[in-house]
Amino acid sequence: MSEFDRALTQLQEIQSRIVESTRFRGIGADLNLATAGVVAVLALAQGIWPRVLLSSDLTYVAIWSLVLVISCVLACFDESRMPPTACKKKR
Repeated sequence: MSEFDRALTQLQEIQSRIVESTRFRGIGADLNLATAGVVAVLALAQGIWPRVLLSSDLTYVAIWSLVLVISCVLACFDESRMPPTACKKKR
């Protein structure tokens, strides 16, 4: 193995360590996309059926609270898929 190959291997190891250490818990790109999708569908539905979905303040708060719960569940699911080493703090 040449020095160039060893250097590339070391760079790949360093890059994988950086990627692993900089990923925030529960804030992956797929989670953001899923949450944005839920919010976009609800916002569109409120635009189409305002009399049903915006009939009272309580309905409005209840619907957006449901979106909050769905987002939290998605975040927990996203965090549970992470490898165990990504969640441990380095000493």
